[in-house]
Amino acid sequence: MTNKQTYKSRIKNFYKLPLDVKYKIVHKRYNFISKKEYESLANKKNSTRDTNLMIENSMGFFSMPIGIVLNFIVNNKPVIIPLVVEEPSIIAACSGVAYLVGKSGGVYARSSSSIMIGQINLLNIEKVYKSKLILNINKSNIKKIINNVSKNMVKRGGGCQYLTCKILYMSKDTIHTQYDSKKPSLIIHFYVNCCNAMGANIVNTILENVTYRIKNLLKCDCGIRIISNFSTKRMAKAYCSIPYSQLSNQASESHGIWIAKNIISAYRMSIRDVYRACTHNKGIMNGVDAVAIATGNDWRALESAAHTFASRGSMYTSLTIYVMCKDSLACYIEMPLSAATVGGSTSALNSIKSKRKILGVFSSTSKHLSEVMIAVGLCQNIAALKALSTSGIQKGHMLLHAKQISSSIKCSYVELKYLTYKLVKNNNVNFYYSNVYLYKLKLKKETKPNNVFI
Repeated sequence: MTNKQTYKSRIKNFYKLPLDVKYKIVHKRYNFISKKEYESLANKKNSTRDTNLMIENSMGFFSMPIGIVLNFIVNNKPVIIPLVVEEPSIIAACSGVAYLVGKSGGVYARSSSSIMIGQINLLNIEKVYKSKLILNINKSNIKKIINNVSKNMVKRGGGCQYLTCKILYMSKDTIHTQYDSKKPSLIIHFYVNCCNAMGANIVNTILENVTYRIKNLLKCDCGIRIISNFSTKRMAKAYCSIPYSQLSNQASESHGIWIAKNIISAYRMSIRDVYRACTHNKGIMNGVDAVAIATGNDWRALESAAHTFASRGSMYTSLTIYVMCKDSLACYIEMPLSAATVGGSTSALNSIKSKRKILGVFSSTSKHLSEVMIAVGLCQNIAALKALSTSGIQKGHMLLHAKQISSSIKCSYVELKYLTYKLVKNNNVNFYYSNVYLYKLKLKKETKPNNVFI
């Protein structure tokens, strides 16, 4: 069963195919996108009119490479996943680990409700505790006012679920203590179910509409009213396990155990040292952000939430957990993840909507999309740790880096392939040697090898 599922998300030698052939294969093999959407993906460029609808002072589009990660099985369903990323080896490494994980059942992911938190800061309150009591008494009335503002969302099963208030005291023992005030303040948290939207627009609208009611109720001033990107009520988690024999390219269990021990050592370094933890979590976000950009989501919000969550204890630490079991390596991740399938830029561009449809059923709701994102983040982290524990990460990086250097020089496609081959073979990946090899080639002092494929 698993082998058949893996085959559905596996396309052999996909990276070798011309671009138009790649699109045709994806279109024919996965009937999630219509012919019109396929043509939009393959040919159509976004117009300047689209950019003017999105930002101010528009000057056009800035293009980035988009690729697809193959071999994924998420919750027993095969899926191919679009990634927008400029960094070499991310897609290849992630696809490789997805293939390994797919052999043992794939990734199992879950996401919680779509609740976002909105905040209102209350200022110039004389009696903080009394004001908190008044707010608690009037919670139900405030909630009704909010849900009258968001009637359409309430009809879809969303809207304000509840609210809380807490007293904020002067910060102690931080770099900001000397600038803080000794006077306590009051803050209200509104917990809003945003359904399939990220929620920024609706939450901020709700907060601004309810402000007048709170000001009249408490006879105070209201400071900032804004959504919080630290979405602790909108969590995603994923789990997978890899048998030791599959961790090794040699199909050796003992070698796989050696790799697993090295992965555990790297993981333990990330939970003990913030410098390593920073790079460790950056590898996770390489995958999460790339899916977010491809699907029109706010990757900056996801980044801020992830790193804040990693700092929730006494120090910044790893978002993933690795455990060596009897016959396999268990891998786990959990983090806030506020993905959206409607609203904002997710619906602004036809190309984004078409790319999201490649995900099939996983593009239907924000929960499904979150599960795909967290699965990619986990596999990307496994890929990085596996590479660091064995051959190192530079092998794949330098091949693509050599291609980038060669492509920056004015030469033909055949010469580009040859230059890449020479740079990698001689371990001289820099601009100077690329020019030297091209000069020698043009003077015919170098013999081009037959059947060079890079």
